[in-house]
Amino acid sequence: MKIFFDHKIFSLQSYGGPSRYFTNLVSKLNEIDFVNAKIYAPFHINYMLSSINKSNIGIANKIPFANFFNQSNNFKKSILKINNKINKYYEKKEKPEIIHTTYYEDGFPKNSGNLVVTVYDLIHEIFKKDYSKEYKFLPKKNILDKAQQIICISQSTKKDLINYYDIDEKKITVTYLSNNLTLDEKLFFKKKIKLPEKFFLYVGSRWKYKNFKQLLLSVSINKNILKELDLVIFGGGKITSQEKEFIKRLNLNIDKIIQLDGDENLLKLLYRKAEFFIYPSKYEGFGIPILESFSQQCPVLCSNTSSFPEVAGNAAIFFDPNDELSISNSIDSIMASKDLRKKLINEGSERLQKFSWTKCASETLNVYKKIR
Repeated sequence: MKIFFDHKIFSLQSYGGPSRYFTNLVSKLNEIDFVNAKIYAPFHINYMLSSINKSNIGIANKIPFANFFNQSNNFKKSILKINNKINKYYEKKEKPEIIHTTYYEDGFPKNSGNLVVTVYDLIHEIFKKDYSKEYKFLPKKNILDKAQQIICISQSTKKDLINYYDIDEKKITVTYLSNNLTLDEKLFFKKKIKLPEKFFLYVGSRWKYKNFKQLLLSVSINKNILKELDLVIFGGGKITSQEKEFIKRLNLNIDKIIQLDGDENLLKLLYRKAEFFIYPSKYEGFGIPILESFSQQCPVLCSNTSSFPEVAGNAAIFFDPNDELSISNSIDSIMASKDLRKKLINEGSERLQKFSWTKCASETLNVYKKIR
């Protein structure tokens, strides 16, 4: 079976969950004997695409200074237009049985009979006030109407999709994601990494619905938390002047809040050394960091909304992300009990076994077979 993955997500993001999903999916699909899956991204800004085996690539040329160009929407729109034209040539040449588009930007004919699209989340719809007024739902609706099959990455996302777009449930399939971190006995670094003696961990963007400010509020109402632990932030960019001002207003010690950037090895080390990982986001389509934390035997504290209960199961402490006291109490509970921490680690390791990229690829292949 010949499967054509287009360029769209790789033209739009340097890193991120969706591009990670597609690179892993294509790699695992190609481990199946009769499958020939290729990504066609003539010009892209994606680092993850650059790291996968060339056997998974139809065409891909990484544009230099990807992080710089990632900030320019006009540049990305231009790349999308160029790649769309090149991709049409390769679609005609390769004659794939399945076209799996990697994002919602359209450009497909009305009678596309072999089109599959994956819906990661409904963030733009649910938090539309946080996004530009120029954002329109129409492009996503167009691609959803044209797709023969739709994949959602959680039951929560499927429910939201039906709620906002009234999609026929019969053409939606849920396939869960996985994570890329393994539990290594030793990690090697070129430079010595100096970490706080005891800390808890926050990973990723701190933008609005990610709810980082609410986490800071929860810490501010219980001063013992930052007395006993530092807060380490991985990724998401340096702490901004606005964040520093907010921390100052809460009378929190800025020296106890440390932001770090780094590679996968550093992320593994942080999960492994942290007292716990905290995920206060108000909404996620799936939440891969939960599985990353499980993989490194780190206890998870997370929100009780959207896909979180579905992914974490009984292996996490849940809190109300809109209630700083609820967040603070959950932190208190894990700090007060070594037995609870050990229990969460064991249950997290068990829960992790339910998710794999191989399973994701197998279930996705079954979706393709519905079209053939």
